[in-house]
Amino acid sequence: MKRTIIIVVLVVVLVLSSCAPVYYTYQKREPVIRVGILESKTGIVFKPQGKFSIHQQDSPVMDFSDNGEWQVKVLDGAPVEPAYGIVLFETHDSEKAENFVREFTEAAVNVVKIGELLPLNIPVGDCLYRVMLEQTFPQQNLAVEFNDGLSYSGRVLQLEGDGGGTLLLVTPDGRQIELERIVRFAGTLFTIKDVSYGEDFHYAGKANRTYQGELEVRLNKEGGVSLINVLPLEKYLLGVLPGEMSVNFPLEALKAQTVAARTFFLHNFSKTHRNDPFDVCDDVHCQVFIGRGENNRHIQQAVEETYGMVLVHQGKLCLTPYSAVCGGHTEHAQNVWSGDGEPYLVGIFDSPRLHEADKVFSLDNEKNARDWILSHPNVYCNIERSGNPEFAMYSKKYFRWSKRVSRGEIERLASQRAGIELGDLYDIIAVKRGVSGRLSEIKFVASNGSFTVKKELNIRRVLSADILYSACFIIEKETDANGLPITFTFKGAGWGHGVGMCQIGAAMMALEEKSYEKILSFYYQNASLKKLY
Repeated sequence: MKRTIIIVVLVVVLVLSSCAPVYYTYQKREPVIRVGILESKTGIVFKPQGKFSIHQQDSPVMDFSDNGEWQVKVLDGAPVEPAYGIVLFETHDSEKAENFVREFTEAAVNVVKIGELLPLNIPVGDCLYRVMLEQTFPQQNLAVEFNDGLSYSGRVLQLEGDGGGTLLLVTPDGRQIELERIVRFAGTLFTIKDVSYGEDFHYAGKANRTYQGELEVRLNKEGGVSLINVLPLEKYLLGVLPGEMSVNFPLEALKAQTVAARTFFLHNFSKTHRNDPFDVCDDVHCQVFIGRGENNRHIQQAVEETYGMVLVHQGKLCLTPYSAVCGGHTEHAQNVWSGDGEPYLVGIFDSPRLHEADKVFSLDNEKNARDWILSHPNVYCNIERSGNPEFAMYSKKYFRWSKRVSRGEIERLASQRAGIELGDLYDIIAVKRGVSGRLSEIKFVASNGSFTVKKELNIRRVLSADILYSACFIIEKETDANGLPITFTFKGAGWGHGVGMCQIGAAMMALEEKSYEKILSFYYQNASLKKLY
């Protein structure tokens, strides 16, 4: 089980499951976190930038000084043997879990705690207490049969675990050293080769990335190699900031991004990746983390000058998503994700005149959305408004864009990504839009019938192999002599889901000498700043 601690003294020993003691010298009070970098690889190639040590649970520490190219491979990894358990009761209240255990006498049970709570002055994290039968089963049907025989039946769950086996370390001169299935590398910076990023998006690729803190290499449940970066939260932010925002942005925009990223991590802590041995991944599913990143003065300053600052609403951490370019209007959270939304995540006109827009037009109307998307409104993320600053020129292609996709490609993607067999696609109809004009529902009309796709990311994924920039678009089609579509053209606005802070908008606000506090209060309405540690 993953562990996360708070550093409260000068020297702290951090011990993680099946790993040797590792030492941090750190004076500030902040969480130490685990970032998943690579998963299920046959091996990892890395280059240390100085002397380093390898820590194992049952072996002496090994020290090395060769800074050439090293490899870690699977020597005899084996997938974890399948096992199934029975969950009888789940609760977020530990006392209720213990009461259930006392009252249940039909079979031996235990309480499994999932997640963590950080001991800060407001709630951070989430714990689930799962009451499970002590007995486990090698086959699902055996677990189902036993469960059916209980007077208080639960649900059958496949159990998680790490694979067995050992790792093999290959030195730059070809020597081979056997390692345990979980090891820690510490003492210097490490550059990892071919780290993947942006899967399925238009910017997908691989890069060599350098990491500070410690690297944990382990055999996972599939018998492959996984890599985890263990480091303090504020050091993590030094790698998130340049991954999510250009280092050339104005300082106040970088500060706003830092607070949003810190709050986003803490809000989601222990709620995602519960069944993984890390707290957060390094890609867009969580936040983009590029490792040590650039040693940039403004990045350092943004993190240091907002140290421990978060956004809260009614005493609780806010959910603080952000997107690259909102296209002129942000979106209500409930129109993008499941749930009722948050009062501080409401769609707003991306302009100092934010209260004027809704009086003039509503973008959930199809005609208004078309007029809006085909225009170049005078909003913050339209950089022409601010004189086209050089550092933001890349964003122009996202503010208003066009994408042409063949009918056959959409038919293929509908099958591959949504499980929809269209047959011949006749038309795509915009059914429902949010307050920003983003589509939340479309309908395919095809020879096999009519099919609905809901939620903005699902819509973006099903219409383009490299995922459309946003769901704020109109649909045009070109047909053949028989009226069958040849291609569909999507003309759109913005890049990203559009909820919360618009990053280009924040940069343009900073150019107008707006403080990071003003930027955050603009995009996260009714939220307030609080120093958490």
